Amino acid sequence: MTFHSQWRKLWKYPGPYITTLIAFLIFLPHLIWLYQDDFTTLAYAQSGQEFATSFLSRFIHPLTFLLCEATYLILSVLILLPILGWCWRRKQHKNSAEKDAEFYLFFCIGVPLGLHILISGVANTALLADYGAAFWPFFAVYLLLKFQANDHPASYSRSFRNLLCAEWLLICVFFVQTIVSPYLTGTPRRFHFPMQQLGVECDRIWSSRFAIPCPWISGDWWLAGNAAYSMKDRPSVHFYYDGISDPQAKPTGTWSQDADVNKQGGLILWLSTDGNAQVEADRPPVPEYVARRFPRAEVLPETLTLRYQTGANVPPVKVGVAMIPPEK
Repeated sequence: MTFHSQWRKLWKYPGPYITTLIAFLIFLPHLIWLYQDDFTTLAYAQSGQEFATSFLSRFIHPLTFLLCEATYLILSVLILLPILGWCWRRKQHKNSAEKDAEFYLFFCIGVPLGLHILISGVANTALLADYGAAFWPFFAVYLLLKFQANDHPASYSRSFRNLLCAEWLLICVFFVQTIVSPYLTGTPRRFHFPMQQLGVECDRIWSSRFAIPCPWISGDWWLAGNAAYSMKDRPSVHFYYDGISDPQAKPTGTWSQDADVNKQGGLILWLSTDGNAQVEADRPPVPEYVARRFPRAEVLPETLTLRYQTGANVPPVKVGVAMIPPEK
């Protein structure tokens, strides 16, 4: 509406303002939550800056994100080749509705994508490729509106077959990742992690000593997050980046400090292996940060040995546990 001369006239009427007000009311609970939690999203982006390796990464992160998104772009083009052909020609729109639709789709793709790239560079933060996946379905429709198409029914049939082939290709890739990969590489993927078993074991350990729900879980962020999600009462996660061993390291989340965990109690988890190699010792070495950051922590003698969720012959994951009793 801002960049289109005809649509700018609509700002003279109450419709856009009413729509904006309704959207604001819909998002208001989320804005209140952000305010109450000290704007966690901004704090998370700021914490990413602290762990950035160099100034050059401000350019590497956006370029990496763009290269990942190019996969979706190329796939859209390959599916539509029978319709668009090899030599693309700009379409002459028959009416203003088609032109307006093309203009609208351009902003649906370009503006969010540009904002993602800008945020990645300014915050010096790597973005997951999944963040841009929602843009590219619009891109295929945009191509059909932008360029002349072969309207012969056979071209649409071939594009439909290309779409089915692409879907089957993605299914095969997913199958290889989830089922075959551990057999080929001897290394489990993250989605093979025994999350449910870890949560059950943490519930068992805590309930054997205390009748109240576990307030906090900390330590290795991957273990803490998986355990908290699977535990019966879902304790809050007090987690760090990999710098947890650094005396100056601060929690990534804005909702907790070491003092909260030390006062209210909880579990501390750490990985005693890298997931790829056997460990000879029955009891894992205790990270030095456990005693330094959590002086009341009681290191448990048992090591949790959990098998990955795959039939492949991969070493189990071994987890060390410490318990912090709640203050009376």
